[in-house]
Amino acid sequence: MDEQFNISLNSSLASDAQMVLKTYGIDINKAVNDYLESIVKSGYQPAIAAKKEPELTLAEIRKILKGKLWTSDDFDEPLDDLKEYME
Repeated sequence: MDEQFNISLNSSLASDAQMVLKTYGIDINKAVNDYLESIVKSGYQPAIAAKKEPELTLAEIRKILKGKLWTSDDFDEPLDDLKEYME
């Protein structure tokens, strides 16, 4: 593989990481290469984000459901099956 890759890092993050790794005697380039090698060897496959459907507004939901939902006239009346528990 003769390709060269130019990987750009957040300079502040790279600087902080370099300071931390330096305290352990670890070269940042070696650490990054070791990490990338472990990813390649593990066969890591990134999850592809599912396409998010646009969210519906309450008005749109009402329009879609209009005439499709109903409640009976006695909806709020006590149920006969529960009478003994309500006394």
